[in-house]
Amino acid sequence: MVKTSTGLLVVIAVAVITGLIIFHYPVPQDTIPEAPVSAPVVRDTAPEEPIAPASQPSVEAEVVEKENPDEDGQVVLMEEQPVLGSFVRVRAVREQTDDSQPGAVRDLEFLFRPGVLPRRLFENTDNVILRYDQLFKNDVGAGAAAIRFYYEVVTTDTNGDGMLSGEDAFDIGVSYIDGSGYTTLASNVESVLVYEQSAGGLELQLTLQLAGDELVKRVYSLESNTLLSEQRIQYD
Repeated sequence: MVKTSTGLLVVIAVAVITGLIIFHYPVPQDTIPEAPVSAPVVRDTAPEEPIAPASQPSVEAEVVEKENPDEDGQVVLMEEQPVLGSFVRVRAVREQTDDSQPGAVRDLEFLFRPGVLPRRLFENTDNVILRYDQLFKNDVGAGAAAIRFYYEVVTTDTNGDGMLSGEDAFDIGVSYIDGSGYTTLASNVESVLVYEQSAGGLELQLTLQLAGDELVKRVYSLESNTLLSEQRIQYD
């Protein structure tokens, strides 16, 4: 009987000790991973189209075309004409007459672009321009381009009728295509019988009847505006 009680007490003591151990050292639970901290959501929205600033109109000096008075009355500006192979344009400055027909060409005006003052060939409108032509040079692969202007200009009342006209002797002149560098090549010319350029375009060949019925054949350089040769022609 004593042995049975002793065994029972041993079993109870072991159970008590086991319970105390479990109480102080609980069985670990499975680890639950923490939820990751999500990054803040960035809304993927397309950027708005940039608003371009309103373009400002270019401010350029206004070129006002007016009739320019001179001592004989007024002059009128004619229609612009292109100068071949360049941005320059040219227009005649004609004498204003009482009727609707424009009078003699008193000057030429060379235009470049809006805002830039045009250039006049002469400083006044005292002369009469009988003829003006563009002189060309043909560059291989680039086409023709004007290199000079040719002029026939009356500057003096040589016949004494009190006016300048085609009845007077005239000068032959040349200039650059913008009207600058005007140079007189010949004076007291009564008539131009032959007027042509050389094949290369850099020489001007003229056969002229001068005052006093003198005939000459001349060749001028368009690079230096100088006389290269002269030959007097005898009447048959």
